[in-house]
Amino acid sequence: MNRHICFVGDLFAGGRLLHQEPENLVRSSTYQNADLRIANLEHAIGTEEPISRKSTLHAPPEALDYLTELDVDAVSLANNHVHDLGPDGIGETIDHLASVGIDAFGAGRSLPEASEPYRVHEELVLFGYCAYDSPSLTKIQVATDEMPGINPLNREKIRDDLRTLNADTRAILYVHWGIENAWFPPSEALDLAGELLNHPQVAGIIGADPHRPQGYLSKGPKRAYFSIGDFLIPEFYLEPPVSVTNPPEGIEPAYKTKRYHPVTKLTRKIPTIGSRVSLLVTYDSERKRFNHAPLYQSKSSSYVHELTGWQEDLLRHWVDFSETIIDVPQPLNHIGLKSNRSLYKLWNISGILLFLYRQNGARWMSEFLSLALHSKFSPEIDTNERLYEFFSDT
Repeated sequence: MNRHICFVGDLFAGGRLLHQEPENLVRSSTYQNADLRIANLEHAIGTEEPISRKSTLHAPPEALDYLTELDVDAVSLANNHVHDLGPDGIGETIDHLASVGIDAFGAGRSLPEASEPYRVHEELVLFGYCAYDSPSLTKIQVATDEMPGINPLNREKIRDDLRTLNADTRAILYVHWGIENAWFPPSEALDLAGELLNHPQVAGIIGADPHRPQGYLSKGPKRAYFSIGDFLIPEFYLEPPVSVTNPPEGIEPAYKTKRYHPVTKLTRKIPTIGSRVSLLVTYDSERKRFNHAPLYQSKSSSYVHELTGWQEDLLRHWVDFSETIIDVPQPLNHIGLKSNRSLYKLWNISGILLFLYRQNGARWMSEFLSLALHSKFSPEIDTNERLYEFFSDT
């Protein structure tokens, strides 16, 4: 029986990780000693062309060597990047994973396949869901009876999936939701989590997508972790306008950025400190108890270790503090989230503009800002499409 289950956050087995040996990537006894290890695979695997007009994450089949070394048993594909190699890329990703013995759930070649749970044992399953209608997520393919895609996150769909289970079977929901780069969840996620934890067949919830560790909601032994952060997302390379690429080893771009945005020349994307910390969540399926341990992704190379000392205390205090924020009245939640988003947006946009100025110069920057302003105030223009055309033509 798989009693000790370990959940980790967003995982990208590509980028500069492919330039190092696939060994000793996770230095955590909690992770290594688990009976099962589950991650959110935040990318497609295959050789198809990436879809256009989107920030894409994908990796070649060589990524399987690193997933195998990580001893990952199953992955949730219910996220906004599983479709980045097109509809056929979803099936190709699933086939590649199956070829090395890794199960996948949360996305599939059809809605019935995407809805199929991963069975831990007779009394516990895992479902994967993706918030397909979030304003921060784009170009997500929702599965239908005939089309590949993700298992959509909504109340009725979750209820329908839970009805397929035997009365004595419980489910942990691995959900892709929330606001990217926010440090605490929106009230909509709080309401949904509270409702779901009241369901007798829901054992708990594991959240991903915000790229930051957040607090959790408790109802008895049940917990809803709103975001456990990025488990392992190494540095990677961006080619114009904004697609992950794998240049030959030895080619090092002249430009680096800490943000994920369109570029005009080959650029190296570096994770921020906030996206290097995460939570490893454990679930004892016999005692029905959750726990967690802080993790940190090394800056110098792509490996992950458990935090100790004052760094561990700091992250644990943040999670505890974040848990108290969850209990504040809804109006205060809206104010806090809006402040968080506004400050991040200001920091993010200013950093992107400064980077683009350094990469392209004053004349290019003037043309870019002129186009952006014109598109913003012209309702007949699709701003996103026009800006992608501009970067593609540069």
